Amino acid sequence: MKKEKILLEPLVHPKAPTSMKPRDFSPRKVIEKEKGKEEEKISLVEDADTDRLELDSLSQASTPSKHKEEGSVCKARIAGCEEEFVLGSGSFDGHGKLEILKGRLFLKKYRKGSKFPSQTDGRDVHMCVPARLRYFPFCADFGPFNLGTTITMLRSFEDKLRSGTQERITLFVEDTITDVTNGMYLIGSFLCVSMGLSPSEAWIPFAQVSPWDHCPFRDATWAPSTFNITLRDCWAGLQRAMEQGLLDPSSLDVNEYFYYESPWNGDMHEVVKGKFIAFRGPKGSTMNDTSFIPSDFELVFHAT
Repeated sequence: MKKEKILLEPLVHPKAPTSMKPRDFSPRKVIEKEKGKEEEKISLVEDADTDRLELDSLSQASTPSKHKEEGSVCKARIAGCEEEFVLGSGSFDGHGKLEILKGRLFLKKYRKGSKFPSQTDGRDVHMCVPARLRYFPFCADFGPFNLGTTITMLRSFEDKLRSGTQERITLFVEDTITDVTNGMYLIGSFLCVSMGLSPSEAWIPFAQVSPWDHCPFRDATWAPSTFNITLRDCWAGLQRAMEQGLLDPSSLDVNEYFYYESPWNGDMHEVVKGKFIAFRGPKGSTMNDTSFIPSDFELVFHAT
């Protein structure tokens, strides 16, 4: 008899915060202190923005094609949508918007700290990443977003583009290098996961973005990064996970994902379905609100 899925009640913390304030930092800057000097020298960490050609070529070879090319024009569809979308060439319109899908999907920066731009007319839909879904850094890391946020935003893009109202959808991001990079990650993930484009094709709309407006992802430390992950690495990784059956975007339960992802609920992630779970702890005794003993996980591990 199949057991009913159980949410782990003992791990629910009634005072769990609904939001956290991220630290203000720039991941490109490394402060080098020299002995005997009062001044601090700030040096830029060079991007190691090299393509992972093996991952990219693998993605192109094994991903089911949902698009077609006519001359230099790349067209693609979303599952369940009759409209055929044309991939943008990376040009900016008269309002400073980067065109991702011709006439339909755009990316635009706005000044940090300023009011979020309101809609100008009925056809313009302005989006941003909700505060509750934003990335909260441990150290000098800034992303990429977890699967819960990624799939939530991808579904939002899909719903708006399927509406049939020919709306112009713009994802607004603050004009910081970290927010622009995360915005590019989300839109590129949408092109690869929802529209079946390869990472190289998904990069086409971003080809004219200044290299100083985005940067590679790094590990969660304050030390200089010694191994960077590019946007195309992330997109290729998502496609590879789908190919290997590790990720099914259409069936992912984002509510369950966010529940168990919380430190107050075990900080658990099912890496290989039914076989491998990554999680925090347990410890020999409960030290605080986010530390648990083995018996706290019993109900979850026995649920199917």
